[in-house]
Amino acid sequence: MSNARIDDNFKGTSTGITDDASQTIQPLRVNPTTNRLIVNTVSDGLAFPSNPSIFNVPLSLASTEYSQKLPASTVRYKIYAMDWNLRYPHTDTLQYCFTSGESAGTFLAIPAGNYDDISGINSSGTLFFQSATGSAKIVIFSWA
Repeated sequence: MSNARIDDNFKGTSTGITDDASQTIQPLRVNPTTNRLIVNTVSDGLAFPSNPSIFNVPLSLASTEYSQKLPASTVRYKIYAMDWNLRYPHTDTLQYCFTSGESAGTFLAIPAGNYDDISGINSSGTLFFQSATGSAKIVIFSWA
C-alpha cells in the first residue's frame, strides 16, 4: 500500500498514521469480517470521553456565587451562559473559577454569547459562577 496523504501533517501507511518523522501516533487495523476500520485508544492509556452529563445551573441573583460539582474523573467540559428560558445567549459576561469565593476576583471570563471548552483534564472539582446581572442559566456539558 502506498502512502496516502491525509493532510499536510499526517500520512497514512499500511501500519498506521505516522507523522513526518515516521513515529506511529495511532495504529490502524481492519476487522477482517466487516472490513471496517478499528481504531484503538491512544497508547498512553487515555480513553476517549464517554459518560456525558448535562447540568443547568440557575443564576437568579446578580453578583451571587453559585456552584456545580463535576462528575468523578471528568476529562472535558463545555460551559454556556444562557438566558433564563434557555433560548438565547446570556447578555452579560459569565465569571467562573475553581475556588469558592473567588468568582468575583480571580476568575475566568466567558464573554456574552460565547462558551468555554476545556479538555485534557482529570477532575471531579467544583466550578463556581456568577454574573453581574443574574437572570441566567449556566449549561454545562461534561464527559468522564
